[in-house]
Amino acid sequence: MALILITVLAGPVAPAQAGQEEIYQNWRMRCDDQSQWSRTCHIYQSVLLQETGQNVLRIVAGTIAENGHSILHFTLPLGLYLPAGVALKIDDQEQTVIPVETCTAGGCELAIPLDPPLLHSLQRAQALRIGFLDAVSRRQITVVVSLQGFKNAYAALARK
Repeated sequence: MALILITVLAGPVAPAQAGQEEIYQNWRMRCDDQSQWSRTCHIYQSVLLQETGQNVLRIVAGTIAENGHSILHFTLPLGLYLPAGVALKIDDQEQTVIPVETCTAGGCELAIPLDPPLLHSLQRAQALRIGFLDAVSRRQITVVVSLQGFKNAYAALARK
């Protein structure tokens, strides 16, 4: 089985202010005003193909306003082999397979609770590997998400 490895195009290495976005190494924090009384913030990272700049993955961490729980939300490209789900692996920890929840014109999506043990693991780790199968060829595709800056970005998010 062929393996395709996709890596992130690295961003700035120091916190910076960019409009309503703050940059923490490979992670960005964005806050949007819903109204004059409501503001939502999240941290995210987009993974691009180095050759073309095409967006392959977007990972977002934040709080769901309705219930106050934090989640990790993933948007992957269309064309996944859905029965296999999506495999998540933090550094050398055990792999977890998550089912894809829905696919729309914008991509295939899934979300998992960002509970304290997962948050702690992400804050201490170097990389999150996200694996899925191509729907046509059944080739394994692995996207590597750098966790550099995640800890600081999440701490900044918690202060908002």
